[in-house]
Amino acid sequence: MIVYIMRHGEAEANSSSNGERHLTERGASQVTKTLHLANQMGVSVTAIASSPLVRAKQTAEIAKRIFEVDYFITNSLEPEGSPEEIYVELSKHKSSEGVLLVSHQPLVSKLLSDLLGAEARISFLTGTVAMVKVDGQPGTGRGMLVLLIPPQIPIS
Repeated sequence: MIVYIMRHGEAEANSSSNGERHLTERGASQVTKTLHLANQMGVSVTAIASSPLVRAKQTAEIAKRIFEVDYFITNSLEPEGSPEEIYVELSKHKSSEGVLLVSHQPLVSKLLSDLLGAEARISFLTGTVAMVKVDGQPGTGRGMLVLLIPPQIPIS
């Protein structure tokens, strides 16, 4: 299975609640550019999962348009989630070859570190996508980082 881990695009700084923060225009542009580049590089997404927070759902909506795949919401991708909760969610999607997970800090860094079996502090800028090849069922140390696409890569 290929797991794509994506941090939502840049979001508004101020809102009535953290869960209601929307993507900024720059954030939507970041996500669009990053995902178009991933698509041009041959990334194949067969399922998209999103946190229930607005900025993640907006990011998933952009991914849906680019990859032409519907997305579903899962609470396991909320910022306070854990890699273990995500592994349970991924076990429900064994037939999916490439799953895009749209989430938040600190969870995206924790998940990437855990999949790689590394105790590392990984900086995950907004709009970044990591591609991790997983042997068998996703779990601690079962992944290999194949690709990391930050949002600043210029697209020709």
